[in-house]
Amino acid sequence: MDKIFTLINEAYKLSQNPMTASQAYDNLYPLYKNNELPSDYHLTFGWIIYRHLKANLKEMGSVAARKALAAYFRLEISRPSVLHSSMLFIAIQIEKTYPEFLFCKFLEMWGFDRFRDDDWIIQKAENGQYPSTVQKAIALYMKEAETTPSFQYPEAFAELTGKAVRRYPADVELKRQMAKILMRKGRREEALRLYTGILGDNCKYYLWLDLAEMTDDVRLRKSALCKAIAMQKKDEFLGTAHLKLARILIDENDFPQALVDLNNYYDTYTRNKWKTGTLYWELKGKIPSGTVAADRGKEWLLRESAMAEEWTYSDFPSTIMTMKETFRNRQGKERCKLVATDGLTAVVSPTLLPKSQAPDQQQLYEVKYQQEEGRIAVKKIVLANIQKVLDGLQEKGAVVSGKLRLKTNAKGSRYGFVSNCYVGSHLLNGFIEGDFVDVIVKSEGERKFAFFICKHVKK
Repeated sequence: MDKIFTLINEAYKLSQNPMTASQAYDNLYPLYKNNELPSDYHLTFGWIIYRHLKANLKEMGSVAARKALAAYFRLEISRPSVLHSSMLFIAIQIEKTYPEFLFCKFLEMWGFDRFRDDDWIIQKAENGQYPSTVQKAIALYMKEAETTPSFQYPEAFAELTGKAVRRYPADVELKRQMAKILMRKGRREEALRLYTGILGDNCKYYLWLDLAEMTDDVRLRKSALCKAIAMQKKDEFLGTAHLKLARILIDENDFPQALVDLNNYYDTYTRNKWKTGTLYWELKGKIPSGTVAADRGKEWLLRESAMAEEWTYSDFPSTIMTMKETFRNRQGKERCKLVATDGLTAVVSPTLLPKSQAPDQQQLYEVKYQQEEGRIAVKKIVLANIQKVLDGLQEKGAVVSGKLRLKTNAKGSRYGFVSNCYVGSHLLNGFIEGDFVDVIVKSEGERKFAFFICKHVKK
């Protein structure tokens, strides 16, 4: 027995030097394999295995790495522990080094409920932060699982991911992963409800592509695809989105627009020397001979996006806003400042403003928004029905109707009044003295200012 203890102690000392860590492992492995290693020293051997893997990971090969991990799992030691978490860290490195390594199998053996409190901590650095061990493990497990369409997620993994979603509410990728798990488990409605929140917080094109994949409502799928395509200018990032939209359009007998999307898909794939899928040729064969491609452009895409936007933002607060001014930000990009009668303001790109049939007139917009750290995050903008807005505000006494009286100040700028409501010069383009107008009023104490003005329409 003294000889065994001497061998263990010598091996432990050798393992502390990266240059001799493999020697330590090789010296002690036969003892372990022959069941001659006392259980009191299993933890010691566990640390020797860890140091052996850490020091020789890139050179040892996948088979040797897996052999060492298998030895570790047969040790009689307590878990969770610092060593157990360290072995997970090593497994993450093995996965990056050897693609054939089955991380899913490893994590299932390691245990979904074996994380320590420290494994949940996000590591901060000068240039940002790094995901916690839990986040890394979930991401790698999902990455491998998604390559197998028939993969069934263990309930314990779903519970771990759900816990992580609650722990890291700002981690959009975790929420996406949770939604995929729910979909695989047949819990489609739960997944879609989760995506309502994801899209509400993060309006990214790839999230709309996810929604298109998840829903079995063809109209919603079409709308989500249109939204994604409208948002992403580079077709290289859209994958098969054009192909999927073309399939829906063909089923609707909208062949001219379907041909546009098929051409976009084909041009992108041939330009990048990517292989076109068989679905492209199948769909191309369904386009009637003589069909001429007719691209309806971004305006059509935005109109078709309305259903997906309404599905996502229906429960968000809304307000009526109008454009106060345009300006250029520090990067030189044009921006529009929107204001509401209640004092809310928002800054948006002019590309987000829907076009009107009367572009020279002041417009009212119905804006869906979310409060984020004291500012307004605009989620959806549509042209408001002006007459409907006026009728609603008329009942609240927020509309003044009458003849416009114009005046000129000392600098030659025009201003006006409708009854006792002041109308600023920026609202007077296209108006002349005596026009009968409707004015939406913004009150500041006893003073009244025009928020919006339009010519009165008789009912």
